[in-house]
Amino acid sequence: MRYVYCPPDPKHYAADLHLNTEGTALQWACGRGQDVLLVRTPYGQDAEAGMEALCASLGEEPLPEGRFTETGEIGIRPVSALERVRSNGCPLDGEARTYTVFACVTEGDTCRVFSCKTRSVSPPRCDVPMRIPVEITAVMSSRGLFRKNAEPTGFYRIAFPQPCDSNYADGDLVYRIGDFRVPITRRMFEAGAVYVKTLARPGAESHKAGLELLEG
Repeated sequence: MRYVYCPPDPKHYAADLHLNTEGTALQWACGRGQDVLLVRTPYGQDAEAGMEALCASLGEEPLPEGRFTETGEIGIRPVSALERVRSNGCPLDGEARTYTVFACVTEGDTCRVFSCKTRSVSPPRCDVPMRIPVEITAVMSSRGLFRKNAEPTGFYRIAFPQPCDSNYADGDLVYRIGDFRVPITRRMFEAGAVYVKTLARPGAESHKAGLELLEG
């Protein structure tokens, strides 16, 4: 199979790539009976710029259906018109990624992949961030008769309700106390929480594009 990158063609289009309301699958608009290629790149990276080289590198074997084929940091997956209808799109394959949809047509041993360089108001690209919840609470102690009075202990609990992604690297997130910033590590996620002694409430921030904090 040869994959050939071609200029835009109004007869073959795919656009309006987006997540479904549940956030579990990618959906898009395209012509009736239109097959597509979904390309997954690192968050914020433009797939269009490297498509000609990517197509040339795919070799002679057709891309397998039903999964992304990895080529370095890029994943590519064919989705037929029939699969799109049956599955109502394509299951999401990783967060903190950018996805782009390209219309394609297979004729014999050649698959023509069409550029999506258009000024459409419905873009063929979708940035999917990873949203990580972090809960920061003061640790209190109960004192007095019948332990009715709660008093601060001087400690704060920084909790991680969900496990981190397999691609998470130590320091992608940090917690801050004043001007000091401390990397949040995978071990902290595995422990579920850390305790910090400080007079001021600590905060948290992301140091990696595509990671968004949901701080509570």
